[in-house]
Amino acid sequence: MSKVHDVLIIGGGPAGVIAGIGIAKEGYDVVIIDKKERGNIGKKNCGDALDTKHTNILFEELGIELPNLNNGEVRSEVSKITIASKSLDTKLTASAPAYQVDRLKYGQTLLETAEKNGVKIWDQCTVRGIIIENNYIKGVNYFDQDGERKTILAKITIDASGFIGVMRKDIPKSMSNGVNLSFPKKWTVGSYREIVQFKDGKNHKFQNEIVLLYHKKIKPPGYAWIFTEGKDKLNLGITWVKDIKYPEGKSMKKIYSEILGEYFDPEDYIILDKGGGNIPGMPNFDTLVVNGGMIVGDAGGLADPTTFEGHGPALESGRLAAIVAVDALKEEDYSSEKLWKYNKLIMNYPGSMHAQSFLVAKFIRDMGVENFSYLLGKNIVTEEFMNKVFREKQKISFTMALSIIGKSFPKWNILLRLLKIYFRVQKIGKIYIEDYPENPLLLNDWRQKRNKVIGENF
Repeated sequence: MSKVHDVLIIGGGPAGVIAGIGIAKEGYDVVIIDKKERGNIGKKNCGDALDTKHTNILFEELGIELPNLNNGEVRSEVSKITIASKSLDTKLTASAPAYQVDRLKYGQTLLETAEKNGVKIWDQCTVRGIIIENNYIKGVNYFDQDGERKTILAKITIDASGFIGVMRKDIPKSMSNGVNLSFPKKWTVGSYREIVQFKDGKNHKFQNEIVLLYHKKIKPPGYAWIFTEGKDKLNLGITWVKDIKYPEGKSMKKIYSEILGEYFDPEDYIILDKGGGNIPGMPNFDTLVVNGGMIVGDAGGLADPTTFEGHGPALESGRLAAIVAVDALKEEDYSSEKLWKYNKLIMNYPGSMHAQSFLVAKFIRDMGVENFSYLLGKNIVTEEFMNKVFREKQKISFTMALSIIGKSFPKWNILLRLLKIYFRVQKIGKIYIEDYPENPLLLNDWRQKRNKVIGENF
């Protein structure tokens, strides 16, 4: 009979490896399998930004060292984020402490940390179906590096395989209870990016800054980005919602060249790396657990629906999954009811924030670039306004409300839409944090309440 491991994790990216570290630290047998070669695990084409909040939590809770600038894990520290519309002149800049990380180097460091804590890393393993017995996930079938079909069994299987969700997509509907098997095109975002280095060591003007540019050539909530990667390097890219067709004769790469070419002459730099991928652009699934299974990171839709940042949420989801998995292993109960606490933790954070961000993404999509530019140009949406709504969870003051009303003249319709989204953002946060159900039986009632506020039938 095949050995039954305590935990099997599919995918050695940030969510999977942090889950593995958290569980192995408690003395349990953990195996991570990944389709990539060992030396490539962690590499991903993305904007590379990582909020320091998440790395600080990992240091405090798991003792994981912060990403290091000196050894190349960090390419640049970030101090501010700028949101611009139509052009880089119409913008809102806010404080945003973050890192621009080398995904591969930082990912490899996390893998080494996992191995030091006893996690086994099996590379070049391609999953080919989950194993289900008595309505429980019991493991997976896979092909090893020699092409041999094998089976690995576990008490708990964690899907950390990213957007594709190799376990998630095969969960029978009879077991899912809110786990989406795929992401709808309307809320899926494609991306393309290049990391460039300016010739002759020429410095750029975006030091310690990341910029999201809502451009007339990209229908929102898609945007172009300009992220620092050091004094003479930038991470340049665009996003495009999958259900929106490209203009005739255009491709994502061509649109990228047209937009970023307005600001950077290709003759002035060399391309160090390029690529693309898909990003979930909706709130995370209503439940991320089934009997014997948990879902973390992009596999569960845990990316911010406005910025599309998923690295930090992936790390946090892995940490929270480990807490609940360890508790389940101690009690030898791997049912969805026992694992449900993971849902509660996720819905509190980052789930509530992502639900609020989703409403903002819908607002931007409905407003369009011109109207959004008006909001920024008139200084109607400010850093203070954003902090009160999203960070401090406070109501806007009477003075701030009067200021917004005055600045909105004569476009009162934009003001009304802004106020409407403000109240919905406040309400959806409460629904996720305070009202998320204690057990699976109450999930449908909660979902109906949430859908009414969010305006989508998820």
